[in-house]
Amino acid sequence: MKNTSPVIKKGTAKTRDFYESLQLVSIGKKITRLEWSSNEEYGFMKDEKLMIHVRGEDHLWIVSLADLSSNDWVLLPDVIGSELI
Repeated sequence: MKNTSPVIKKGTAKTRDFYESLQLVSIGKKITRLEWSSNEEYGFMKDEKLMIHVRGEDHLWIVSLADLSSNDWVLLPDVIGSELI
């Protein structure tokens, strides 16, 4: 399976706190953290539930204190190759 995930590098995207990022998730966007090992790990909404995509599978996201207190959240682009917001 070809990896079509956009590559987000430190310093190239606007970082946000969890609250700001969660607002974006609530309108259908996907978020990830710069600290996470891959852009294949991201948070999103599905059926009005907060989900996390990890290792090719979707799971109910149990938000941790580290998630809540982090300020390195970034928005994944909707379209591959689009500019990071």
